[in-house]
Amino acid sequence: MRLTIHAVYTANVRNLRLLCPDDPSVVDDLLCVDVGTGSSKKGSVTFTIRMATPKALAQQAPEHVFYAGHILLLDQFSYEEVWGWLVTTVKSCEAESWRECRENLRRYFRWEYEGVDGHPAHS
Repeated sequence: MRLTIHAVYTANVRNLRLLCPDDPSVVDDLLCVDVGTGSSKKGSVTFTIRMATPKALAQQAPEHVFYAGHILLLDQFSYEEVWGWLVTTVKSCEAESWRECRENLRRYFRWEYEGVDGHPAHS
């Protein structure tokens, strides 16, 4: 099953291409990645991943210890590098069924229905 990225955005920027941090070496944001199986955005599902640089994380971790699940660690923000990683990673998650694709994607991203028991999307 072929996967398609329909949108990549943050809470403040509706298109990743428009993200222009004041200092590309100090970035910490939650990326939302809408992934589907066709050319239409309808039916796509949102996955998230925290995108951060070591400098930004150091400013937020006074104890120098924190949980870092589902994090994309960057030396500095570069749209081209982040987009390239997303395309490669999503493509590597393709499988025979949507269920398999979803499980593969969950290795890298947090799924919008994570922890929602009984939701139809779990089937």
